[in-house]
Amino acid sequence: MLNARHLRHPVRAARGAGRLLRLHLGALRRARTGQQRYKDDPRFRLDAVEQGFRPPASSSQPHDEELLRRICGAYRAASHSRAAELYTPTQWWAAIRRASLGQVIRALEAGDLDDLHYMYANFFRDRCSDGLVGKNVLLNPSLSRTVARIHQSVYLTETLSNLDTWKSLTSNKFGLKDLIGPDTGNPFGVELDGTLVRTGAAYQHYCADRINGLLPDKEAVIVEIGGGFGGMAYYLLRYRPQITYLNFDLPETLALAAYYLTKSFPERRILLYGEESRTGLREFDVVLLPLTELPAMTAMCADLIFSSHAMSDLQPEVFSAYLSQVSRMARRYFLYQGMNVTSEHIQKMVLDECPSLLLREKRQFTFSEPNQGDASQVELLYEKSRS
Repeated sequence: MLNARHLRHPVRAARGAGRLLRLHLGALRRARTGQQRYKDDPRFRLDAVEQGFRPPASSSQPHDEELLRRICGAYRAASHSRAAELYTPTQWWAAIRRASLGQVIRALEAGDLDDLHYMYANFFRDRCSDGLVGKNVLLNPSLSRTVARIHQSVYLTETLSNLDTWKSLTSNKFGLKDLIGPDTGNPFGVELDGTLVRTGAAYQHYCADRINGLLPDKEAVIVEIGGGFGGMAYYLLRYRPQITYLNFDLPETLALAAYYLTKSFPERRILLYGEESRTGLREFDVVLLPLTELPAMTAMCADLIFSSHAMSDLQPEVFSAYLSQVSRMARRYFLYQGMNVTSEHIQKMVLDECPSLLLREKRQFTFSEPNQGDASQVELLYEKSRS
């Protein structure tokens, strides 16, 4: 078993001892809880984490010069467009930009394809995906063996807890192999029964399955506000090849999504911002647009609009503006996910400002976040009134 004496030497030797002490002692408490919870579970093996964090035998990938040029062009078109103040980054994302995204933004602006290729080929582990991929302290190669094992125990506990939640929410109809994703971006996670359970995969797969279950059997248009690097979209497009998927996000995030989804689905028709569409958006499988293009969309253009932990961070007046666009664009459903602590406020705003959106279902569940523990979430399913 693990105990506090394991932390004395590494923490005392590290810089920022106070912060590290809190981090490691918090991990130690969660590790003990996890060991107790899963002590009889054959999945609880720390070597599964070691295998899941091990770099692939060869991380070299084709350079994809043409794709990277397209991405740089779309980024410059989106970032240089006249952005309405409402669609500028939140304070949280602005802080992420300052701390982590300077190098990738410079590469996108300058068209530095070599630098961009290196970052995107390893984006799960690179800072260019901070805020989109939940990093873990285990990616730090300087951790001592003892401290690493504490954090391995925590990460394994979080992964197993997320898998249990995923199984419950999806009525146990999927197996681990359904979580398999592409190798793009050098992902990390836990290796279970020969399957890499990538960080975030269980939650993203649940969201895709939830959306899939709400869609008609025929062709459909799905709009996601704040789709990140495309983790949910990957599973949705894999299961529903006949849909048109539109993602509205910030320019640097759209750039990474363009890389991930194009590499994952090279046969799909993917439209980047600034590229020409002769017959309209419906001729494409994937359309990636900046948030400033939301007002330009036609009314009732989407069968379902989805937002996960993107709109919940907005100030009330900004959230209200987004809501008006959602209400205008939705043909049938609006599926919202956010933190439980803000759910009552969100429900009141929708009730007051969008009477055509009727609350049909409310779910609460918990998915663990790397280095943060459990996060209680709420899911609100609204249906557009036909009256």
